[in-house]
Amino acid sequence: MFGLGRGLVGRGQEGSGLGITLVLALVIVVLSALLGIGLASYGDRLPLLGLLFVEKPARTTSQVVVEGIQELDRLATVRWTESVVITRESGGTQLEQVLTGERVRFVATGAVEAGVDLVEMGEDDVRVEGDRVSVDLPEPQVLSSSLDEDRTPVYDRDRGC
Repeated sequence: MFGLGRGLVGRGQEGSGLGITLVLALVIVVLSALLGIGLASYGDRLPLLGLLFVEKPARTTSQVVVEGIQELDRLATVRWTESVVITRESGGTQLEQVLTGERVRFVATGAVEAGVDLVEMGEDDVRVEGDRVSVDLPEPQVLSSSLDEDRTPVYDRDRGC
């Protein structure tokens, strides 16, 4: 009987330990849910945590580097090659940017041709006065542009956690 009594006491302590564990787990779950709801509702108003919940728009910046200019044997026409450093950052809150945000930097290289489109000229644009000829040219414009995909590498890519 003595052994039987000791077994009952032992089971009683195990049962109360399990009960305390379940109550603590329930309290932790309830507190976590309340904390999550509070942060979702008022997180942007908290001085330190507010910065993590303020949403920022996506941002793209670029820098242009003209690599060369070449005059062509055409009337008032020029071709240049340029590289543009482009940085693209995803938008969202600071917390979203840390966890799932992305920043990509690449160097886009291409060629641009600018000049005068002679098709736009009319009969009134050419005047002959004695031994002088006057020509009114249309405004210069970008005639074509192209991206050189082989010379446009991704320079840097940074992802969130």
